[in-house]
Amino acid sequence: RPDLLGKLVRFGLPLAAAGVASLLLNLGDRFLLLRITDAATTAVYDWSGRLGSLLYLVVISSFNLAFSVLGVKSLKGDATQTALHQSVFRHFIVITGFLALGLSLAAFDLTRWISPEPAYLRAETLVAPIAAGYLLYGVYFLMVNVLFVADRTRTVAVLLVGATALNVALNVALIPTLGPMGAALATVVSYGALVAFTARTVAREAATRFDWSILARVLGLGAALWALGHLSVDWPLA
Repeated sequence: RPDLLGKLVRFGLPLAAAGVASLLLNLGDRFLLLRITDAATTAVYDWSGRLGSLLYLVVISSFNLAFSVLGVKSLKGDATQTALHQSVFRHFIVITGFLALGLSLAAFDLTRWISPEPAYLRAETLVAPIAAGYLLYGVYFLMVNVLFVADRTRTVAVLLVGATALNVALNVALIPTLGPMGAALATVVSYGALVAFTARTVAREAATRFDWSILARVLGLGAALWALGHLSVDWPLA
């Protein structure tokens, strides 16, 4: 049926572009870091990314697979029925936030246990912003169901392409002065922008409000606890 094929193309084609943008958003910083710095610096950053991606692989990805079904089903074809999304929003941020904190604090010991190369211990400070970025990416996954139900896949593609463009610009601007930390900060800022603009779009589509104070409190408390925990890095081993 030509009409059905047309609907499938209009719905799916923007998602193909979104998929490419998402891939670049997650991995593009490695290529830029290698181009601007050197292989050794990129290797340290790549290791921190692998540690941070544990949060994505174990929590965010699993959550996305489950909630992409439950979330869409709860909307019942009506993008304004977001009660479940608002409830899950609170629990997801608190649980994932503290898992991100735990991973960030364990990064030094995990690295020391796995690799005998001292240079890789520099990855410890990079895991926290990368993990925070993945937390924000999970928040994006939670909200984007509303746009899928509303057939706003073109908007989804625009949001992801915009976040990727911002990520590239920030990497180019920050890496020459901050090195791998510039790439890590570019990651968390880009995901933050993706969440902010997605939330704004969802609010217009569904006339719903999420409790953003929870996200602010979890990120603030996590940063403070990480800073305190980071002091123990220089403590001598027993």
